[in-house]
Amino acid sequence: MKVVYIVENVDCAVCAGNLENAIKKLSFIKSASLDFVKLKLYIETIEDYNETETELTKKLQLLTTKVLPNVTIKNLSSLSFVEKRKKQLGQTVAERKAMPLATSHKAMQDDELEQKLNELNLGQNQETNSNQCCSLDKCKKKPKKLKINFLSKEFVRIYLCLFFFILGLALPINFYIKLPFYLTAYIVIGYDVILSAIKNIFKGKLLDEKFLMSLASIAAFVVGEHPEAVMVMLLYQIGELFSDNAVSKTRNAIDEIVNLKAENANLVVDGKIEVITPEELKKGDLILIKVGEKVPTDVIIKKGETNFDVSSITGESVPAFKTEGEQVLSGSINLSSAVYALVESEYKNSTVAKILELVENNGANKSRAENFITKFARFYTPVVVFVAIILFSLFPLYGTVFDGLKRAAVFLVISCPCALVISVPLTYFCGLGLSAKNGLLIKGANVLDGINSLKAICFDKTGTLTYGKFVISEVNAVNCDSDEMLKYLQLAESTSNHPIAKCIINGKNINTNLIKNSKEILGQGVLVNLNSGERILCGNEKLLQKYKVPFNPEQLNGTIIYVALNKRYLGYVVINDEIKSDAKFEINKLNTNRIKTIMLTGDNAATANYVASCVGLSEVRSNLLPQDKVTEFNKVKAENKYVAFVGDGVNDAPVLNTATVGYSMGLNGSDSAIECSDVVIMTDNIASVNHSIKIAKTTRRLVIENIVFSLGVKLAIMILNILGISNMYLAVFADVGVSIIAILNAVRIFMLKLKK
Repeated sequence: MKVVYIVENVDCAVCAGNLENAIKKLSFIKSASLDFVKLKLYIETIEDYNETETELTKKLQLLTTKVLPNVTIKNLSSLSFVEKRKKQLGQTVAERKAMPLATSHKAMQDDELEQKLNELNLGQNQETNSNQCCSLDKCKKKPKKLKINFLSKEFVRIYLCLFFFILGLALPINFYIKLPFYLTAYIVIGYDVILSAIKNIFKGKLLDEKFLMSLASIAAFVVGEHPEAVMVMLLYQIGELFSDNAVSKTRNAIDEIVNLKAENANLVVDGKIEVITPEELKKGDLILIKVGEKVPTDVIIKKGETNFDVSSITGESVPAFKTEGEQVLSGSINLSSAVYALVESEYKNSTVAKILELVENNGANKSRAENFITKFARFYTPVVVFVAIILFSLFPLYGTVFDGLKRAAVFLVISCPCALVISVPLTYFCGLGLSAKNGLLIKGANVLDGINSLKAICFDKTGTLTYGKFVISEVNAVNCDSDEMLKYLQLAESTSNHPIAKCIINGKNINTNLIKNSKEILGQGVLVNLNSGERILCGNEKLLQKYKVPFNPEQLNGTIIYVALNKRYLGYVVINDEIKSDAKFEINKLNTNRIKTIMLTGDNAATANYVASCVGLSEVRSNLLPQDKVTEFNKVKAENKYVAFVGDGVNDAPVLNTATVGYSMGLNGSDSAIECSDVVIMTDNIASVNHSIKIAKTTRRLVIENIVFSLGVKLAIMILNILGISNMYLAVFADVGVSIIAILNAVRIFMLKLKK
């Protein structure tokens, strides 16, 4: 059982790590991952766990309360948006699903739809002219910017603290009269930290940063360093405030990137509009999509034409023009005119639902760096505490007991690993967010690690390096005329759903009553038995060889479909597919980066070699059945170790499962290929492979920078403290200051420019 929880009231990355470790120790937990950036807990129980989700939630909450008393977890699946809307809508989802298919638009004829659209668009145009609004920026919902509220309770405390602190510094009076001002300033700014530290003492938690900060500042008070005690607490609180704001701002930015879901859908019932949730739509429903609205689920335009902003889905900045009969993906934004559309898929099967599911679940797959930091923090803290105890015990060498206490406290404050625990997962999170913004759905931080390791990339041909739009380029009949051969060919291919079969039929009405039965032979072609007793064979040369039909194999550029009636060879047709315009440029970039490029295809050698020479591939392996692809891919993997595969078809799924990183085409790719892949390319564009590599390399560079910077600064100030040179100000910088700098460095990835 897999469950995702929302975690509330966690404000410390180290504490989040402690909770994750505690949950992992439970006997019925197979895996647990707490994403501090997204505040989500991913749980997977062991296979024989037979309790309900409710019972599991109670057990986890009980443990959470013991580890972090103020923290609560909520089951994500229990927060049903549809349930909250039932009363408002006056109709349940079950009642909507029970309606007959497509009844909502039977009452409206095409001319009536067109009339209503004209009226609606006329009113929209008048409104547009009066408001002078017709641009993409106006129609698009802009991200909310998080601003710091300088009049909030936290800042009022800072102002009061500064007021009393400055009075203490400025007044020309003696030590004992200054003390109340410093003490007041200290209590105003630090009372919540001190109270939290006291509570933690009774819970047996003596090593969190609030306890250490309280200990250090009180020690400064005791030894007479009153200004330092106040300033340390003040700087800590300011740092925490800005650190929390930076994390919140980043969370907000990522949320806006994947804010694809429409809040409502305009269902047309008997000519009237009923506002419902996307979840309540069913296949065949007629909906109205107004200007500025998001498409609630995948649809087909029924009436009208307009431009759609598809940048949130595919990363393409140029609006897509759609007219009657064309598909529009959910999450697209209507820019120009209102249109009527038929629902093609229920929301749960829509593009947006799949994207959001991928984004929601990618936090469970942690990178090597994140796992390293988690383990590092587990051993790092006890070692630092041991060194601090030694520092305190050696106080006779450099001063009083209070000097030893202060030096140990400073050392502990420096050592807090928050900068690492926050910034490393945050950097990966930002990398995944940038990928989603550019039409790349990467299923976890661990996939970014895999992309960084790639030594070779294998490509399928059709739909990957080519557009997958087939045309018959040559017809050659041998023992009959062309019309007779094409008649048998189209009759046989009418039983197949293969893209080549659709190209051959080309929309013609075929009398399938002539067919007794048919069999599609994977990787070879189609065998059809007619009611007349005749048998048609259509496919590649392997099919005709298998059934011992005498023929002369051809070596031509293109996919050759041979046709035979019984044992009589009738001839062949040649199917060609256009090579993608950017394929050569993008393959050349991969070759330049010393990544080997290989084609694995079921096509004949002539076609495969022609395409490979056009785009500049390093190697070609052709005439491969699905099982042969896996065999050849494993050979490539044995030679290069870290190998990716880019494909789109059902027969690519086994290879995608085997690859270090599997890329699938999200627009035209099969569901099984998308399911098995690690990266879904929503643009179906080869350039996205290079984009993913650039994002992965930038993410790794920023992670390394944050690790080196955080550990380097802390180590330097620790050494200064051991030598008696550093003070509490430097300790606070090493803790909070370094965290803020590391967070700001992580979000720099959003400045990365990817050429479209």
